[in-house]
Amino acid sequence: MDEETPTIRWRAKRAIQRRIFSSVDMIIVSSSEEVERYSKRLNLPKGKFRFIHFHTDIVEPNIKYFPNSYILSAGHTGRDFHTLLEAARDLPYRFLIIGNHENAKGLTSSNNIDVMINIPRKDYLEYLENCSFVVVPLKTSLRSTGQVVLLEAMALGKPVIATDMVGTRDYIRSGYNGILVPPSDSISLRNAICNLCEDTFLQRTLAKNGVSFIEKNCTFDAYAGKILGTVDSIL
Repeated sequence: MDEETPTIRWRAKRAIQRRIFSSVDMIIVSSSEEVERYSKRLNLPKGKFRFIHFHTDIVEPNIKYFPNSYILSAGHTGRDFHTLLEAARDLPYRFLIIGNHENAKGLTSSNNIDVMINIPRKDYLEYLENCSFVVVPLKTSLRSTGQVVLLEAMALGKPVIATDMVGTRDYIRSGYNGILVPPSDSISLRNAICNLCEDTFLQRTLAKNGVSFIEKNCTFDAYAGKILGTVDSIL
């Protein structure tokens, strides 16, 4: 999903997309807001779309509690690491950012911030398991992004602070199983980080409710079951 532009090339692309998808029976989306957006983009009725929570590949959700460790931020698509850097500047906490060459461009390590680029997944999962909590800062976008890291963090019992965006609203109820902050707002993000660092009760509450949400909605079995149910309803 990209922004609409008044160009011949963009209109041609939309026409091709509409033709390709004109005969589909059902399209699965990972955000409820994508139902209306894709319906409009592809010129299909909303009944052709089904929102199903995306899944995590963490097989056994459980709480890995490390309250005095580092704060992790990771991911490849749509990340707003620069807002996180501004929010984290001079805070008395250690931060680890894991990105790729594109979204980490211009980022440099500092006294309290380490930046890693394109590390192996097994190393990322180890850093994820041993962090205190996770921050998922996202750029404003029509696309649904951020769920992979978000759900992996929640499955390991990591409290999550995330940007309030299309890809996070269906997964986080702010104050219950995570914290949502406005996009591009370093002050709100900084306040959320400080509050969570200082409130161990809130950390444990978000961790417990996050794991419960994953077990109910976002395991692979739950996802596959909903997909099969959707297929059965079509047949």
